[in-house]
Amino acid sequence: MDYTERFGGGSDDNEGLCVGLRICCLKLAIIVGVLSAISDIVSQKLSGIQKLQIRRLLLKVLFGFSYLGPFGHYYHILLDKLFKGKKDSTTVAKKGDSERFGLGWNDRVLGS
Repeated sequence: MDYTERFGGGSDDNEGLCVGLRICCLKLAIIVGVLSAISDIVSQKLSGIQKLQIRRLLLKVLFGFSYLGPFGHYYHILLDKLFKGKKDSTTVAKKGDSERFGLGWNDRVLGS
């Protein structure tokens, strides 16, 4: 079952596909926000902070939810379009390289 069959839509009905993409992106944004919260809590505890810094935690969650989740989602959709949905090992390696070199500025500038 491909993405179009799972969420509806197709050549005649793109509205169903758009709704599916939005739902998928929202789920991913929530997951990334939760994982950002968990990683920050663990980081604060490991660094020896006695009282949890709530403002810092909420900023991490907001950044993960509003930027990291949707950006990664749409970036991988773009990679799937560029590589025409191929799934062989060479294509996966090319996607990994394009992510490493294409998003390198993102890691350095934003510190994510």
